[in-house]
Amino acid sequence: MKHVFRILLKLLGTLPFIGEPIRVVSLDRQLRALEKENAFQAARELRKKALSRISISHQGPILRSEGEDRLYRLKDYRGALEIFETAISVMGKSASLYGVTSPDRVYAGASQAALELGDSEKALKYYHEFANIVAELSANRKLHGSLAWHTETLGRIQSQINSKR
Repeated sequence: MKHVFRILLKLLGTLPFIGEPIRVVSLDRQLRALEKENAFQAARELRKKALSRISISHQGPILRSEGEDRLYRLKDYRGALEIFETAISVMGKSASLYGVTSPDRVYAGASQAALELGDSEKALKYYHEFANIVAELSANRKLHGSLAWHTETLGRIQSQINSKR
């Protein structure tokens, strides 16, 4: 069944208008699989290649992945913040990829990168955006069991912001 799904995605990826978003969803899946296998260099190369070929309005998920790699693995906080801010600027340009971009993870990452750089103003700004998303998600009772990462990350960022004041 997975094989049929991949073939279908590949065929749909060639269609005008919907092809690029479908290719981005496929790329996002490939990146997650590579990172799960600890194939970080291969993921970096795939992101670099994708970012040079995908139009900016559809780059949100790839930018999020790049920002997280720079933040958590490479400890390149300045690069991570720049990438997250680019992701923020393009998130609304593709409604079909908004959810795939994972705005919660983008804002959380941007806040954490800003904290690491000592930019409390940006850290707080992005923290509030992240907190707003978490509040919206928390309003849905069905999601309560799946918000542990969100709650933990909110608390950690809040604690770091408070310690910088």
